[in-house]
Order: sequence, then C-alpha cells, then structure tokens
Amino acid sequence: SEAVLEERGEAPVVREEATIDLAVDAHIPESYIASQAQRIDMYKKLSLILTEDDRSDVLDEFCDRFGEPPRPVLRLLDVALARALATRAGFSRIEQRESDLKFSFPSLSLAAWSEAFIALPGLRMVNASPPYVTYRLPRGKDPAETILTVLFAYLAGMQDDTPKKEEGK
Repeated sequence: SEAVLEERGEAPVVREEATIDLAVDAHIPESYIASQAQRIDMYKKLSLILTEDDRSDVLDEFCDRFGEPPRPVLRLLDVALARALATRAGFSRIEQRESDLKFSFPSLSLAAWSEAFIALPGLRMVNASPPYVTYRLPRGKDPAETILTVLFAYLAGMQDDTPKKEEGK
C-alpha cells in the first residue's frame, strides 16, 4: 500500500507502532528451538505479522519446522498479532497491571468502542486526559486472547463507522 501511495505522489501515513506490555510468558524456548540462529529467524518472522493470515502462516511454519509449539510461542503469536492490530487501530499502548488491562489511544472513536463494549462486557471508559479504557481480567483469563477480542471488535466498529456510498452514485 505504501508503494501505491508513493506512485500516486501521496505520502504514506506513518503510524507509530503500538506498545503491548503484558505479564505473560511469551517467548521461543530453547527447548523448542535449540538453534539461536533459527530462533532469531523466527522472531524476525513474528515481527512481520500484520494480519490473522500472517499469524496462521507463521504458526504453520513453526509446526512444520519444529513441531507443535508450546504455550509461550502461541502467546507470542497472539501478542505479535495484537501489536499489529493495535497499531492499525491507532492505539498507542495496551498494558497489563496485575489483573487490569489498560487501552490507551490518542483519539476516541465512540462507534468503534461501542462494538468492543458489546463484545466484552466489563470494559470501562475512563474520562481522563487523554481518555482510556480498562478491563478487569477474570481469574485464569488469558490477557493476549482478551486483547485480541477487544481489538477485533474495535476494528469491526471502525469499519462500521466509515461513511457508506449511496447506491447508484
């Protein structure tokens, strides 16, 4: 998409990458991939995840090359996808403090948040400057999976918020 914009003479939109800070075990264990070079190669591939399809492709590669991945690798895949989705949605930071998740963003889209509030009851808007949204994780609930639930719903709300073209025009 950046190349297309460049060909049109338009400047690509530069978004600062969202930060994801979670208290989870998300890494590639040496017991799973012994070779440091291969681990680094897979970390590079993880850093390129932008979509669910990308996540699926990298998961398939883990399985094909190294066998069924352990839980820390699956979480790492979720965190990589969450970072990409959060960046696409315009979030600046998502962090976990004990059992609370905090979603920080520079601009507020109420329509997008309405979808997220429906998908995950318990989300709370905090009227601060800037505003943010929090969620208390139930015991045993995986934070990375919860963040993905919120982000998918938020992005769906963003799509619903885009102006629709009138039929026949």
